[in-house]
Amino acid sequence: MLADPWFADTGAFLGAWHQFPRDDHLDVDGLPDAEWVAASHEHLDHMDLSVLTRLPERTRVLIPKYPSSAFRDRLRAGGVRRVIELEPWQRFPLDTRGSWITAIPEQSPMCNAAAFLIVTAGHAVLNCNDARLTAAQARRANILPAVGWTSWRYRHPARRGIRFAIRIRRKYERKSRQTSELASSGQYSG
Repeated sequence: MLADPWFADTGAFLGAWHQFPRDDHLDVDGLPDAEWVAASHEHLDHMDLSVLTRLPERTRVLIPKYPSSAFRDRLRAGGVRRVIELEPWQRFPLDTRGSWITAIPEQSPMCNAAAFLIVTAGHAVLNCNDARLTAAQARRANILPAVGWTSWRYRHPARRGIRFAIRIRRKYERKSRQTSELASSGQYSG
C-alpha cells in the first residue's frame, strides 16, 4: 500500500514545494505496482497525479468520503481509475486475512483532510499526514478492537503509542487553556 505518494520531479504548488529530504534516490518505477493507494486529500503533495495516473488497472485508490465530491471528481478528471470513497470510521477490508483501513476526518469546517488508520498482521499505523486529530479522535481510534495506533517512525507497542499521543495532546490542550486564561486575565498579550 502507498499512502499519499508524492514523487513529482516538479514539486508541488507551481514548483514552490519539493520533497525534503530529497527522494530522487528511490526506485519510483517499481512503487506504482501497489494493490492499494490511500490518498488523504487534494493537496498536490498528497495527490500526485503523475503517480496516480501510472498505476496498474488493478490498483484501487482509497479516499475519504468528504461532504463535497470535489476530491473524487478531480481524481477522475485527472485520469485516476478505480477510486473508492471510504465512509468515516468504517472499516474497509484490504484482504481476506483481516487487514483493514479506516478514514478519520479532521473536525474542521474549513479543511478536507483525514488521517488513515491501517491495520494489518496485528500492527497498526496511523497516517496523520496534514490532519489535525483531536484527543477524542485519538481515544476513539484506540477503542477499535484489539489495536491501538503508532507512528511509523518509532518502534513501540501500539497501545503504548496511543497513550503517548494522548499525553502529548493533553499537554498541548493544557498549555492552550493556560494561555487562554492568562490572556483573558490580561497577563498575556502574545
